[in-house]
Amino acid sequence: NRPSRCTCKWSLRGGVTQAADVEVFGRIDTGFMFTSNAGDSKDTFQMTSGHTSGSRWGIKASEKLNADWTLRVHLESGIESDTGEFSSADRIFGHQMTLSLKNESFGEIAFGRSGKPLSGSDQFTRIRAFTPFGVTYGDAGLLFYGKGGRVDNAVFYQSPKFAGFTVQATASLNTSGQEDAEWTNNTRFWGGSVDWKANNLGLMIGAEQTVKNAEDKAEGDENPTTLYLGAYYDFGFMKLMAGYQHGWNLDRIGCLQSVKIGGKSAQVENFDADFYMLGATIPAGKGLVRLSAIYMDGENGRKLSSNNATIQTGKETSYWSFGAGYTYPLSKRTNLYGVVAHLRGDDAIDKDNNVTNGDGDLTRYQVAVGIVHKF
Repeated sequence: NRPSRCTCKWSLRGGVTQAADVEVFGRIDTGFMFTSNAGDSKDTFQMTSGHTSGSRWGIKASEKLNADWTLRVHLESGIESDTGEFSSADRIFGHQMTLSLKNESFGEIAFGRSGKPLSGSDQFTRIRAFTPFGVTYGDAGLLFYGKGGRVDNAVFYQSPKFAGFTVQATASLNTSGQEDAEWTNNTRFWGGSVDWKANNLGLMIGAEQTVKNAEDKAEGDENPTTLYLGAYYDFGFMKLMAGYQHGWNLDRIGCLQSVKIGGKSAQVENFDADFYMLGATIPAGKGLVRLSAIYMDGENGRKLSSNNATIQTGKETSYWSFGAGYTYPLSKRTNLYGVVAHLRGDDAIDKDNNVTNGDGDLTRYQVAVGIVHKF
């Protein structure tokens, strides 16, 4: 079965009739996850949405303008399959909303909102082919800085494949919300990647920078900047992957998002870090085994402290994340998954320091199972 489609026709001036293809698409990912915390947080068992791939629905439309050019529209809304709520607050199409022009010889240029080149989210990113878990699967996919990041007011470009190379580039006039008339009041972004694939080998290099607005810079924030290197080799019986990323002046790090110390919100700012990933995917039966080990070693710009500064830990921060999973296809559009992950925080986020995020202690185990259906 193919995604739902309808074809509409209308007349343009001169009596020429054009056809527009409209496709309704979606993905529902629903499962259950058990989290065993090593610190003071209670263990949890919950129904989840989007554990392996964000639940969503959307509309794609395209019109062939002439022999060379196609106009495309992509509207995509993130949803919580366990509650029916939007996953992006105050946004109907919080995942992607772009209008683009595509040419088979020159590539595609799009305007609107979508994921950053190294985010692993939406259409204009190619990092997922270089990671066993993408940027999802809970703690198994705690991949680097930039996970899930999307930007507004942006121009996106993806080249056609040429001699094995594909180029992507993104620039945003203001990453969230309407632009301000005063240029320096906007938080801007630029980034891009180049990947090369030939036979069984793939290589990738990418860089991103967020340019802080004047108010943030006055408070001492620097521009978060990252450099990424990735590679894979497919042996046939196993696809081996490796990645490295260095970050300067980062404001969020993998599991260090919505961080609290002793129950009070903490700040991550001007964080310098090195990230390392080694992973593999292995065909097994009809399904696929996924394995990953991620290590982060970094230093916060100041001691990691709660907002009222009553609790402090050190600047040095590191964590390990190990993941093992299996996906099994029931059909071309439906698959089952199971994944086990272990996160271990060290130094400033050691379990004895009572540091948590939205999923619990920063030393914990996760076990998740679920089903994904695409339409």
